[in-house]
Amino acid sequence: MAILVLNATPGQIAILRAADLVPGFLIGLVAGVFIDRLRRRPILIAADIGRALALGSIPLVAFTGHVQIGQLYLVAVLVSLLTVFFDVAEQSYIPAVVGRDRLLDANSKLTATQSIAEVGGFGIAGWLVQLFTAPVAIAVDAVTFVVSAVFVSAIRAPEPPPVPRTQPRSVGYEMLEGLSALRADASLRAIALSVAAFECTFGIVGTIYSLYALRELGFLPVCSVSSMRSAGSAHCRRRCSPVT
Repeated sequence: MAILVLNATPGQIAILRAADLVPGFLIGLVAGVFIDRLRRRPILIAADIGRALALGSIPLVAFTGHVQIGQLYLVAVLVSLLTVFFDVAEQSYIPAVVGRDRLLDANSKLTATQSIAEVGGFGIAGWLVQLFTAPVAIAVDAVTFVVSAVFVSAIRAPEPPPVPRTQPRSVGYEMLEGLSALRADASLRAIALSVAAFECTFGIVGTIYSLYALRELGFLPVCSVSSMRSAGSAHCRRRCSPVT
């Protein structure tokens, strides 16, 4: 959307990518503290609906011809914040749905479906952008969050209420408590560092890859997006004609 419709500069693409990444690093601990005090399923549904509304605003404004890069920045921040709440609530909700004894099997199946969706999503996004324009692709993306909310709302497994607190504690205190637990566990520390490293490095690649593929190599959107995980693939170079 930013590159093909708004003709964004590399600096603007970098800001857009930062708007997508930075909120997650800043709000993660706060999200965990609040989610620990609330039921998870309403948070999942609210996050899905919020992301659908935020993303849906882009095609609505785009079809009037008044979309600007500032709106993309705002939507990226909102979607990033809501995604943090969704992801944390999801990980906390799964044990309540399947039980501790089936947690490994449930996580394995979720990871498999997420991988399929991610791989398929790149290709589908490219075709949607190429055939129907970027705003339409974003509209389809917004609809998928509505579908997600419907499926989450259909879960009938009872969710236990949050654990009552014998003593009220501040958000800051619980954040420090979480950091202490992270620092004390070598496995958690390694996972946190690896995730942070991956997000930062993939953020660098994601910032420049589409610009390079579309503007320098002349890829069509379907190849630029679907080959995100294999930059410069010979397959796409053979099949895609340059963009005029």
